[in-house]
Amino acid sequence: MASVGDTRPQLRLVSPTASRELALLAAIVVVSIVFATASPYFLTVNNLVQTMRAGLELSIVSAGMTLVIIMGGIDVSVGASLRSPRS
Repeated sequence: MASVGDTRPQLRLVSPTASRELALLAAIVVVSIVFATASPYFLTVNNLVQTMRAGLELSIVSAGMTLVIIMGGIDVSVGASLRSPRS
């Protein structure tokens, strides 16, 4: 009788997705360090607050739409109706 090879899944310490995310995190850290050394205004409290305020509206809509998509009521038309108060 012919022997069958080991069909057990191999144990991986880091998944391919996790390694891509770690590479992305490393790239963000490197870019942040470069910008922080190039400009004295990059890592200030005022700049970080303004950056968070810029993404707050999109974050709120994204969180709501994530719940809608998870529950199965997929409706992607909300993104088109989102308007910035500055426009």
